[in-house]
Order: sequence, then C-alpha cells, then structure tokens
Amino acid sequence: MREVLRQAQEWCLAGQPVALARVIAAEGSAPRPVGSALAVAGDGRFTGSVSGGCVEGDVIMTAQDVLAGGPAQTLHFRGDADPLTEIALGCGGTATIFIERIAREGTLLPPFARLLDLLANDAPATLVTALGPQPAHWLLDGDGSMLVGEGTPATAMAGAVFAQAFAPRPPLVVVGADAVGQAVAALAAQLGWRVTVIDPRGGWLTPARFPQAQRVVAFPDAALPQVGLNDETALVVLSHDPKIDEPALAVALRSPAGYIGALGSRTAQVARRERLLALGFTPADLARLHAPVGLDLGGHSPEEMALSIVAEIVAARNGRTGGALRGGAGPIHDIQG
Repeated sequence: MREVLRQAQEWCLAGQPVALARVIAAEGSAPRPVGSALAVAGDGRFTGSVSGGCVEGDVIMTAQDVLAGGPAQTLHFRGDADPLTEIALGCGGTATIFIERIAREGTLLPPFARLLDLLANDAPATLVTALGPQPAHWLLDGDGSMLVGEGTPATAMAGAVFAQAFAPRPPLVVVGADAVGQAVAALAAQLGWRVTVIDPRGGWLTPARFPQAQRVVAFPDAALPQVGLNDETALVVLSHDPKIDEPALAVALRSPAGYIGALGSRTAQVARRERLLALGFTPADLARLHAPVGLDLGGHSPEEMALSIVAEIVAARNGRTGGALRGGAGPIHDIQG
C-alpha cells in the first residue's frame, strides 16, 4: 500500500483523479491477500495489484466509471463463475474488491494522505472504511486513537465496514557491504522491507551503493544494540570477515531476532561453530543459525545468492521450507476471508 499511495499522491499532484481498489475479502486460492491495492489514474495508468491479472481489466474499467463521477463499487469474483457470462478468478478462490475515488482537488483525501505519512515513517495505523456508494474513513494510530475522521463513526459504521491494519515494514539487518550485501539490500528494499546495513568500512557503505537502506558505519557489536533486534527482525552476516561477522552473531544470538543467517562454506561454518561454542553459546543457541544461509538454488553471482538468501527469509517467516510447489499438496496461498 505504501508505494501504491505514494504513486497515487504523485498523480494527484499532477492533476489526475485517482481511484483505489482494495481486496476486502478473499477465500481459498485467491491470487492476492486481503488489503492488496491497485490505484488507477484518470488517464488510465495504474499501479499495484489485486489479482494475478485475471480480473484486473474489469477492476480498471470499473475504476474509470468511479472516476467519471459514479459511486464507489464492490465487485465479487469467483473461481467457479461461468466463463461465458462472467469473469472467473483463475486461481479458483473468491475475492471481493472495493473501488473508490481517493483524490479531490489535486490531493489525496485526508485519511489517505495522513496514512501515507505514517507508512513513510513506519508507524502502525488502522484505516477503517465504511463501505457503500459514498464511503467514509477513519484513521487510527497504533494505540487506537483517531487521527483523521469523516462524519459520525457510529452512524456510518452501522453498515458494512472494512478495517485494514498497517504494521511497520519487516526489518532486515545486513552486516557486510560487499557485493552480496548490496544485492540483498536492493532486493529486500524492492520487497518493501526496512533495510539497515552495518559495516565499519565507510568506503564500501556509501549512499551510491545502498540508496534505499539506512547505513551505519560501525562495528556490529557497537551498532546492533542501537539498531535493536526483535522477533520480527531478520539479520544476515555477509562480510566474510570473522572480525565483523562473529561479533554480530554473538549479539544476535543473545537477542530475540526471528531469523539469523550467516554466509560461508560448510567448512567455514564448522570453524565458526567451534569459536561460538568457545564463547559460551550452546548447541541449542547455534541451532537458531541458518548457516550456510539461503536456499539451495545453485546460484553463484551476488544477485543469485541474494535471491537464495531473501527466499529463505521469506520461507522462514511463513513457516515454509522453501521446497518446489509442485511437490506439495493443498492450497498454495493460505488465505481466509
């Protein structure tokens, strides 16, 4: 939603009306989860996604009707729809998509403009929308206090409502500013993660090499307590230098970090394990390490290695092993409306 609203704001400032489509309910093998968003400008440009492409043409056409002055619309798509008379959802599940205009007189409506500010600062928020031909919105902060509202909530919320909670971006800490760290940071930023890169070598950790990351030029044992590690944090050490990597691992293993990965060959991991055991860590502590880090994709370039590493973090966060989908059973997407 962050990038979708950012683009919507740019279109607004350029004088374009903008409609926003959001998935407000989904069941089964729906292609996009609840909360997925697509913005459509008056000139036909669009950004974001609410499906795998099978229904987005209809969503975009309906958004143009809304932008032309029509009321907000709710569209329902099913996988078992008659393909001769209806647009079927290709994955076989169901999805409900709400489409409304979110710009007026060259600016986003206040709840969406304020939400964009909060998302840009990684602040938690909840957007409550009263669904209907003339929707209303209320934006709450992380404590549930109202920040921006339209109309009387008790009256407008008597009908159907959609509450969408926004959490801070997933944090990723990369230790090591070499080519692999650069590729990992770039890919993670593209996925919408909040990336921090730590390396004492300031000549490597430059804005030009890491334009979308917070950069901390320091040794990791000094930097990590200030950065902070919680159970949502993924940390990967990639410098190939034990003087940099192992102090970072020592701090991470004493923290609640949700994922800890370390680059290096199997031989290097054995030697590292012995050194960490000598520091007082137990085999149970070291069982938290994903080392060698990454899924077994067979890649060699920094970009291929980054894909392997980021893919394993995604799998771990979702409780998956990262095996091939064709070898599994059951639904691909765990989506419930």
